[in-house]
Amino acid sequence: MAETAIVLNREQWMGSQESGASGVRPVVVDPYLACHLRPHQVEGVRFLYECVVSGPPGQRGAILADEMGLGKTLQVLTLLWTLLRQNPQGSRPLVTKAIVVAPTTLVRNWEAEVRRWLGPERLRPLSLVAGPAQAEQGHRLKAAAGSKTISALGALGCPARVLLTGTPVQNAPREFFAMADFVRPGVLGDLPAFERVFGGPIARAQDRAGTEEDKALGRERARELVSRISGFMLRRTAEVNARFLPPLSVYIVFCRPSELQLREYRRVLQSTAVHTLLSNGPGDQALAVLSSLRKICNHPCLAPDPDRDAGLTPDSPPRPADSGKLAALDAMLAAALADPGERAVVVSQSTAALDLIGALCATRGWPCQRLDGATDPARRVDMVDAFNRHGVGRVFLLSTTAGGAGLNLVGAARLFLFDSHWNPAMDRQAMARIWRDGQKKACTVYRLLTTGRRGVWRWEVWGG
Repeated sequence: MAETAIVLNREQWMGSQESGASGVRPVVVDPYLACHLRPHQVEGVRFLYECVVSGPPGQRGAILADEMGLGKTLQVLTLLWTLLRQNPQGSRPLVTKAIVVAPTTLVRNWEAEVRRWLGPERLRPLSLVAGPAQAEQGHRLKAAAGSKTISALGALGCPARVLLTGTPVQNAPREFFAMADFVRPGVLGDLPAFERVFGGPIARAQDRAGTEEDKALGRERARELVSRISGFMLRRTAEVNARFLPPLSVYIVFCRPSELQLREYRRVLQSTAVHTLLSNGPGDQALAVLSSLRKICNHPCLAPDPDRDAGLTPDSPPRPADSGKLAALDAMLAAALADPGERAVVVSQSTAALDLIGALCATRGWPCQRLDGATDPARRVDMVDAFNRHGVGRVFLLSTTAGGAGLNLVGAARLFLFDSHWNPAMDRQAMARIWRDGQKKACTVYRLLTTGRRGVWRWEVWGG
């Protein structure tokens, strides 16, 4: 065995060697995969191996919660291939069958990753597209009280479970409880006890109205929770990639609103809906008002107004001068794409905004590809490959929700976040699409925000 071999059960194997016991063999990562693993990925594979092989029945599970771009897929494929081929103490492999459950839109991504790292001669996966159940993208298992997805996955009867997520907590601690309880049932007690001991104190500590005592207790409980989960959850930040990838720069671009945006802004603030909210407090119309303000931040034509010029609609030719953000995006794209080798990704949580940007690109002669919720999952991998490998399209239009996870868009080195999602975790997922394994160029991310005379418009901040 080579000195550089990656042995996953080194302590068990060395212990048997020292004691003179027989029958324990080293579990070695296939050199075909080992040569691609970075140090943090080797650590990850070892961690997952210990979690799924050791421990009592029903408690063999792990959460790999690395931030986006650190190679979670490669780590899990390395683990699966090793378990499917080896056993430290028997002739049969530790695992004979494995199931990867992913959102429908990522099934073909997993097929492509298996072919990329193992090749069809080593492992040929059977793919079934049967609905949006998740195990990869484990943060979507956030129904702490249970859900049909959790029940369906539990019914598979798998003795070991691994969840992948880049955002283990999106909104509240109880969402993490759902994931932990799935991989290791009962490890954090039941939900009421978890809420009483951890969830409640941590949430109160983060509340702006929390007292110093609340904050101190929240910090103490957070440390205790981290200690409890450290045995089955591993998380590394994107800073790890700084040693292996080209530089990443992130800029916030403040865009002054046009006169038309200001007029539309005043119209909304003077509307009956806003007066009702100010008089009666938050009600059913609050979300509608906020949505209108967010649309105005993107472009006035996206916000409905029966009294406005009929020529200003989402279907009319794009007028960048009517929107500070669209004008800024137009100018920055023109400057970037003046270099024939440069391409860009533009992300928006609004498909109507993507329509507008796509129309702008068409008038400028910039070929586009687009991926959103309406894109056929069967075409998704082909579109990404065409963009990354064959240079199809100068601009890739991406929906925050549909394309915010599991995509590798290293064919571009510039990403423009046109607007902010309600959930900041979705924005972080989207911004990580270009700075990941395979990227050869220095990357730049631009986050566009509409500003007013007194700073950033508040509903832009609320959105992200």
